[in-house]
Amino acid sequence: MSSANSVRKKCMFSDLRHCVVHFRSILFTRSESESESEIARNKRLQTKHKMASMEFTLLFGLSVLICGFQASKDASQRKSGRIPCSTGSTRQTDHLVADNIPHVMKDKSWLVLSASDEEHNDLEGVKFILKDSSLNPVRFLKNDADRLICTITLNFTDNIQIIWPSLQNDENTNQWFSAVIRHPDGNFQVTIYMSEVTERASVEEHKLQQHKFLDADTHHVTAVYILSTNTPLIQSTLKKDVLLDCSFSLDHQVDVTVTWLFQGKGRKKIKLLTYNGARKTIQYHSEHVTVHEEDLLNGNASILLRDVALENQGVYTCSVSAAGLYGDQNVHLEIWESPVVSLNVESLLLEEGQEEKILCSASHYYPLDVNIEWLQEDQDKLLVPSIVQNTFFSGHIYNSDGTYSLIGFFMFRASLQDNGITFTCRVEHPSLASPIRRRVQITVIESKRWRLEEWLILTVVILSLILFVTFVHIWRGRLSNKEACVKSTTLTLCSTSGSYRLFQVVGKLRAGINFH
Repeated sequence: MSSANSVRKKCMFSDLRHCVVHFRSILFTRSESESESEIARNKRLQTKHKMASMEFTLLFGLSVLICGFQASKDASQRKSGRIPCSTGSTRQTDHLVADNIPHVMKDKSWLVLSASDEEHNDLEGVKFILKDSSLNPVRFLKNDADRLICTITLNFTDNIQIIWPSLQNDENTNQWFSAVIRHPDGNFQVTIYMSEVTERASVEEHKLQQHKFLDADTHHVTAVYILSTNTPLIQSTLKKDVLLDCSFSLDHQVDVTVTWLFQGKGRKKIKLLTYNGARKTIQYHSEHVTVHEEDLLNGNASILLRDVALENQGVYTCSVSAAGLYGDQNVHLEIWESPVVSLNVESLLLEEGQEEKILCSASHYYPLDVNIEWLQEDQDKLLVPSIVQNTFFSGHIYNSDGTYSLIGFFMFRASLQDNGITFTCRVEHPSLASPIRRRVQITVIESKRWRLEEWLILTVVILSLILFVTFVHIWRGRLSNKEACVKSTTLTLCSTSGSYRLFQVVGKLRAGINFH
């Protein structure tokens, strides 16, 4: 409105052409500003559309990712309930031989932790589907199921009467299986005793079922007895207390018998202790082991081995008997002592040409598998360290505690080119997660002592000077004392050509004698 008024005022005082031009310029400015605002509005709309499209793409991708993750999780959960097992090879038993029925077990089988058969129809081989029971073997099998090492065997109990209250079958018609499962990293080992869930059958039908087991694809079993250890392999140092783990679980209350045995390398088995569950008594056969009766009543048969020594390493067997079922777990005890590494020097300041022995000692290690290696590294550390040649070893030194020691050394002659190098002693041993390294820094300076060659040259020069001075002295003596004589009352000494001659003055002696 103000711009229109200004135009009118200018038209009143200017010609018509000037008013028209000025009015057109105002209209053009307005149209430009309106077009620019429309372009900006379009850009904002395009930006909003792009943002919306990006949000939709992102949400769609996240939904696909979540669905895929859930699907993979479900698949992994299904796979985690499947444990691949082996069932041994051709074998025969007494009663099967009598019946002329060979027992050939299939090589491939599966232990399935699920009650649904349809979920595992894709599995090839014999399937053992664990039904629900009061025991919970899943706690051992839920992790690393595809890495577990499993072996399933058929237990024949014709000559052993097993009365198991939780089973509804007749005592002689139950098929018994045992699954031994080991973790590849030695985290645990568990034995699961299982009975097949079947309808009542006669003894003759039961024998036929045992034979049909060879060709059956699916067996529904229930876990009735679990024996496990979380320490199938123990590596301990000397003079420590070690807990040997052994636990058992039963689906009903029953008195058990626990026996611990020990077998050292190259020795017979000896009994360490025996627990009688019916009498609630513990009989010790070794003073180095202890067990608590309260723990035994709660299914914990672990023992504590005190103050271990080298003679204590070997195989310990935990045997548990319950209502005719016998199970055992082996615990291997190994003694590992890490080496103590030391050097005779940590740094060396040598003169050029000086020789020094550099020594590395690995002491109090066990077992014997130790390796000492000397490496040389340049000052710039640009090249790969090289192995020092001509390294000598002392041989394994036997210590009083049964451990060993070893010394590796070499002789080093310093040169100026070796200034700043580093020698590294690297020690490897099975008890070490990584090698032990000890370093020696070398500094070489110019020699301030005279070498043998320099001493020889100096000696020759000094001897030459002495000979020269002697020669000059003799020569001058010959010139000055060529005819000189030294006379006395009884003797006359003359020097001719540098030599003295003694003359006896006979006349004067005679005259003297006559005078007296």
